[in-house]
Amino acid sequence: MCYNTVTNEIHSVTFWLQKDKRGYAMKARVMNAPKKQILIYGFEEEACGKFRRCADEMKLGLKILPSDCAGEKVGYLADFPGFSPCGESLEREGRCVIFSCIDGKTLNSLLDLMRERGLGGIPLKAAVT
Repeated sequence: MCYNTVTNEIHSVTFWLQKDKRGYAMKARVMNAPKKQILIYGFEEEACGKFRRCADEMKLGLKILPSDCAGEKVGYLADFPGFSPCGESLEREGRCVIFSCIDGKTLNSLLDLMRERGLGGIPLKAAVT
């Protein structure tokens, strides 16, 4: 992963050596990473609305996860390339917030905003990069 400080975007970068007439040349492929988003699981409708307003204000995506997705890989839930559904339907009690592709400065601002909006005190939070 590579962070572009000019555009504030995260990219996935693949490097390799390729032989040509003059020797070896380094090649790179830059792919856009999945969008910056908040994934939430197990929240009631009122809290989902608060998350929606926070996400909109911070210009982030919001994905409300279905109750039967607890068995899926986080990469699949966050729409990372190369992940496919496992097909196992599994429900769990509790609430969870996953921050996907959000840089540290934005994450700190988002957590402050969440506390202001009454979304503090969530015991299970994770960040995926």
